[in-house]
Amino acid sequence: MDQERNVIDAAVAHLRKAEIVPIGGEGDVSAIVKPAGVTVQLERMELFRPHPSAIRAEVALETPASFVDYVRDFTVAGRTRVFASLEDRRVHARMDWHGSSGAAGDASWGTHDAYWHAAYTAAFAAWAEVDGRPLTQREFVDFLEDRCADAIEPEPADLMEVALNFDAIRSAKIRSVVNVHTNERRFQFEESDTPAGSVACPKMLTLRTPVFFGTDPVEWRARFAYSVAEGKLTFTVKILRLDDLLEQEFARLVDAVAVDLPDIPVHRGRACNRHQAFNG
Repeated sequence: MDQERNVIDAAVAHLRKAEIVPIGGEGDVSAIVKPAGVTVQLERMELFRPHPSAIRAEVALETPASFVDYVRDFTVAGRTRVFASLEDRRVHARMDWHGSSGAAGDASWGTHDAYWHAAYTAAFAAWAEVDGRPLTQREFVDFLEDRCADAIEPEPADLMEVALNFDAIRSAKIRSVVNVHTNERRFQFEESDTPAGSVACPKMLTLRTPVFFGTDPVEWRARFAYSVAEGKLTFTVKILRLDDLLEQEFARLVDAVAVDLPDIPVHRGRACNRHQAFNG
């Protein structure tokens, strides 16, 4: 029995043992080569240490102030960059961007990011939601009642009166539309049990609201278009020069971020993630 045991022990002593082979890289990666070299398992050794080798985090902030505060707290001197994309309606800070020397040692994996989505204010979002979408007379009336306070020309009370007038003739048939003067149309209607009449509606509105959350109110304009089919009215709200308005207000927003983060470069555009960088 002892002889058999000795043979087994001798055989085990000659078996190839698993080896840990450091290969470097992000997170201090090592290769674990298992017996006989049949398999190789990669392990990030930092997972077995008290602290990670670098911050790996993606943080979504809800307000401009929170975004600025977070970037200030975690900025890395000479490395942090801010990217602002109107297409994405997003401001993105990468705290650990590459160094400016271009040397290999200045490159970074870029694993610490903060984002702030430049959301529309509730007021502007309401107008943007109906922009270009046909509204029934009932929908148009409801919309004016809800949003008349955003207007400065005509005044909110006058716009509310327009809504009430159109609400009163919901069952009437529209017979004709007359351009009374520069900024008004008059809709001629008739009903079976009441005398014919007319109601007026402005062609153009001037409104004052913030566009993006965290920006100041600004004046902008919208126009009302209409169509009549079988005596029934359909309205369309169209924000004038919407693309220009968004560019102007997003630029103001980005300028405000740059003022609050004077030591950090702010770029218009987006930084791709690591997978995009490698895979195109």
